[in-house]
Amino acid sequence: MKFNLFMYCTIGRRAELEAGMAGQRNDLYQRMLDEIAEYATFADQSGYAGFGHPEHHLQIEGFEICNEPTLMSMWLGRHSEKLRIITCGFVSTTHNPLRAAEAIATLDHMHRGRFGVGLDFGYGEPSRARFAQETGLQAPLGDRIGPANEWDEWRRGKLTALVRGVAGAAREVRPGVLISAAVWSYADRAYLVLGQDWRGWLEEGLLDFAVPMAYTLDDRMFRYLVDGFTSGPRSDRIWIGHGSWLFAKHPEGALEQLEVAQSAGARGEVLFSYDSIAEAPALRDALLAYFGASTGEP
Repeated sequence: MKFNLFMYCTIGRRAELEAGMAGQRNDLYQRMLDEIAEYATFADQSGYAGFGHPEHHLQIEGFEICNEPTLMSMWLGRHSEKLRIITCGFVSTTHNPLRAAEAIATLDHMHRGRFGVGLDFGYGEPSRARFAQETGLQAPLGDRIGPANEWDEWRRGKLTALVRGVAGAAREVRPGVLISAAVWSYADRAYLVLGQDWRGWLEEGLLDFAVPMAYTLDDRMFRYLVDGFTSGPRSDRIWIGHGSWLFAKHPEGALEQLEVAQSAGARGEVLFSYDSIAEAPALRDALLAYFGASTGEP
């Protein structure tokens, strides 16, 4: 089992954030970069598999101030030697798919095969303006229903184009690399609302496997989801995403869901997330015992 870390790039301490506008302070940003470098070096030397970060914009409050994913990945890569550096992820509608694919391929070269990619999408003013420019239509907004079907199809197409570009560039650089994505577990809603046509991505071969996030305390709902994933089309390329952090106070629930997935014949499983498991000793120890680990930290 491999463990990865994820950070939100929070720029200040609690008091500094509560004082307001921490994201505008250069001294706090410089301090954050120094501390991030220390985190990456520690994780690299401690045997972690990867280190992830998001893309968020206009973060003057300072909570998630990581507005340039490629440069942040370069900073993390500069202070590590073995870690996989993972963006979570490129906001698809703010990036040209070709330029994003080129940047990803270049970064993977610079990191010598250590670069990992996540994808996201947007629906703000830049996205609506691009939709109008490309289609001649006004995107739905407020009371204006507008061409909702065309808007949904356009967003799905943009996200799929980015997935296609990233997958193609990654496989050209590293033939045989496995491409995966953590996706919304309700596939119809993912398709209609979120722009994630992940079943189509599997059909087209853009993904080698998908990880639907079946995060729920409702055991019946979890079983329904798992039954659908393990018995439906492309079940051999679907891994179950477990919301293990939900069971910090009653670890037996996490173990029961693991049993359900394995009994149903799940081809793979992913537990979310390391930090929440590490901070819950009872859950951590129960999972260690379940997977047969004898001693030590996760």
